Amino acid sequence: MPTIALSWINHLKAATLAASSEVGSLSAANLLVDHLATKWRSAPGTAAFITADLTAAKPCRLFGIFGSNVTPAATWRVRLSSSAAHAGDLYDSGVVAMGAVVVNTVLKRNIAQAALLLPAAINARYVKIDLSDASIALNYVEAGAAWAGDAWQPAYGRSWGAVDGFKDEGPASYSEGGQKYIIRRDRQRVQQFSLDNLTDAERYNQVSALDRLAGRVENILVVPEPGGAYQNHDTVFGTLSALGAVTRRQVNLRARRFEIEERL
Repeated sequence: MPTIALSWINHLKAATLAASSEVGSLSAANLLVDHLATKWRSAPGTAAFITADLTAAKPCRLFGIFGSNVTPAATWRVRLSSSAAHAGDLYDSGVVAMGAVVVNTVLKRNIAQAALLLPAAINARYVKIDLSDASIALNYVEAGAAWAGDAWQPAYGRSWGAVDGFKDEGPASYSEGGQKYIIRRDRQRVQQFSLDNLTDAERYNQVSALDRLAGRVENILVVPEPGGAYQNHDTVFGTLSALGAVTRRQVNLRARRFEIEERL
């Protein structure tokens, strides 16, 4: 199975984004807001698409839709093109099963996601993502974020001991009589893992770039097990919890621990 994939530059953030349709303030531009709670929503219907002009040819390898209302029956088509005709002359996935899964519940609504990792990056200026789902209960397509960027896969994957689960930040207090009161908040998924066999080149060319360009504030995308049966369950769109120190394990090997918090 391919090793973990990480992406920290979403080319869509600097792109000209458009959609087949949008409703009022729920525009395609909302896909670029940091939080998933701000949505793009299509006009009534069970199919829609988004397009992006990246302004120049850029390496594209990892794509994703997050905070969506699509169901496991959804299909998508990802095209990379050299012109605004979006003919898919550089890459065309064809209409394929999206594999979307519900990964969380936010503001009492289930949110689904899916990711697509290509074998290698393709330099493209124009991106088009078609979504279709005849099983959507509500007669529109919506999503909170979209991703199109390059991806890094280290030579060696995660070490044993990776942790994933939910974090509940709802604060609790106690009354004089001992009753416990909790402010209810939606839970966040968290992934913790270590890359214990980083080469010097990976440490300086990839890990340093991740820390420098994303830090704790910019969204990143992590696909722990590309191609695995639970790829879309495990994928996390979020932020680094902290910038960890890099440890020299051996003469030519470094180690770094990561913690990713899901964006809601």
